[in-house]
Amino acid sequence: MFKIKQFIKKINRKSLVHLHPFFILLGVYFAVVGKFFVFLCYFFSALFHEFGHFLFARRCGYKQVRIVLMPYGAELCGTVDKLRYQDEILICLGGPLFSFILAIVLVASWWLLPSVYNQTYELMISSLVCGIFNFLPLYPL
Repeated sequence: MFKIKQFIKKINRKSLVHLHPFFILLGVYFAVVGKFFVFLCYFFSALFHEFGHFLFARRCGYKQVRIVLMPYGAELCGTVDKLRYQDEILICLGGPLFSFILAIVLVASWWLLPSVYNQTYELMISSLVCGIFNFLPLYPL
């Protein structure tokens, strides 16, 4: 178990996306119960959503930013002492915007390629859930 933690820390130091050890365990659990595809869909939609926040933060001039994926959600972390109000609004809207764009692109792909519906339906739903959930009036959202 100790070597696994060291391996994860080594990967996390060099990457933009940091994985919490319990997030990896959650993926293993979903694989064991036969729902790994659902886990991957939510993983990619959360990653795409947080990437929207990340791009907007970079666009506003915040450089030391990284994405942390945890079993209970994801967050954008950085060494910023204080955000300007306008930047905070833009960064907050970046994630849901990317989630809704992904959902729209997937729905549009069904008209162009109807055969991809079965493979992309769960990803579209997970992207919508991620985008809508981020608009709930809860503290970290």
